[in-house]
Amino acid sequence: MTLRVISDGVSTDAYVIGSEWRHCATKAEATRRLRTAPLGVALASGEGAVVTTLDKDFIAAHPLAGRGKYVSALAVIAAQERDAVVFHDLGNDQVWIGAVRAGAPLPDCDSITSMSEGHEALREMLRFVPGATIIGSEVDAASGVASVLQSADEKKRRDSGFRKPKSRYAPFAMAGAAALAVVLAGTALQSVHAARVAAKKAQAVAMARINEGQRIDAVIRQYNEDVRVSIESARREAALGVPVTSQLDQWLAAAAKLPAVSRGFRLERVQCDIRACMAAWRAMQKASLAGPEGDITTRDDQSVTTVQKLGELTKQTRLNEDRVEVLSRFHQLGAVPGLIFTISAPPAPLLAPMPPRPEVPQDRQGQLAAVQPVTVAYRSEVSLHVPLGLLREAVARFGDSGALQSIEIGPITSANGATTLPPIKVTGSHVQLPR
Repeated sequence: MTLRVISDGVSTDAYVIGSEWRHCATKAEATRRLRTAPLGVALASGEGAVVTTLDKDFIAAHPLAGRGKYVSALAVIAAQERDAVVFHDLGNDQVWIGAVRAGAPLPDCDSITSMSEGHEALREMLRFVPGATIIGSEVDAASGVASVLQSADEKKRRDSGFRKPKSRYAPFAMAGAAALAVVLAGTALQSVHAARVAAKKAQAVAMARINEGQRIDAVIRQYNEDVRVSIESARREAALGVPVTSQLDQWLAAAAKLPAVSRGFRLERVQCDIRACMAAWRAMQKASLAGPEGDITTRDDQSVTTVQKLGELTKQTRLNEDRVEVLSRFHQLGAVPGLIFTISAPPAPLLAPMPPRPEVPQDRQGQLAAVQPVTVAYRSEVSLHVPLGLLREAVARFGDSGALQSIEIGPITSANGATTLPPIKVTGSHVQLPR
């Protein structure tokens, strides 16, 4: 484990970061752990304590200045913030990452790592400590590490300082020994070894239950948050769409770039969706072996298909109107030869996608978001067959509540390569938001 010393910029104290915190189920266990090292810190955590120590090699490599002392930086932050996550840039692609929950450092959550691993650890810690105050160099940080360290009073720094084994937890060891003597005096037939084994097993079971309960809490919180985000995201997406005239302009611009004849191939048909335009070509006499200009995707002896990728268009807020209004606008065109407009009925509901429901104990199921299918919009499929001369006017009648999905133009040329006035088919949808 990598340990380092940082300064608060004011005092001569050496603030230690990256130390290894361990949970002790009892104060007596914390006292025993402290006695194994030259210096240590123990902080109360529930019925037990969390402990971290310094070895003689670290102390020799980091001599103190003046009357300074070794202080755990994370312990000072725990004394200032009940729930906090630390992300402090140390330079050279290294960061200090730490976590505090319920006023105590979390075990194995005080470390120095790379910037990329630090960001990943930050996301995990924020899930485990929801609502935590971010301290350090992140853009969302409430304050910097130095300012938090400077704001701690002398008592908080003293309680967070590394001490020799004669710590304030020593009386717990004595009290534990006295209690054990009373128990042994009252139960002379019970083995000391058996009592200790039973106690350790009970502690292990209790800790396992606590850890499992915390894990389930985190799973439930994350699922409920995922449900909320999924519904909000689906509603935002349903309320936005590319204007139909913008989509049509992009398709027609792509089709206009295609020549009627290229290298002995005549343009037969163009089909576009929101991602790309596919052009189908038919070989004429003396067709080039290289094929027509463009990116070829498929070919055989007589035909070739080329593709043009399309850029993503900007979405705008939809106009929320009833499908009857769209029908009315098309009816106003009257009877036009070659014009056919259909819109499906009844509209199909668009449902927000839901995350998979996690497995939690039966008695905790009620804490999961009780999600019924959430309808974010209603969609009707639309189909339009229209002559070329009426294309723009007809598409405009989709209105801002519509969205285009595809266009098919063809046949564009005759067998001898002469251009024609091709029929056009447009598909799309009408989207209505719940009122």
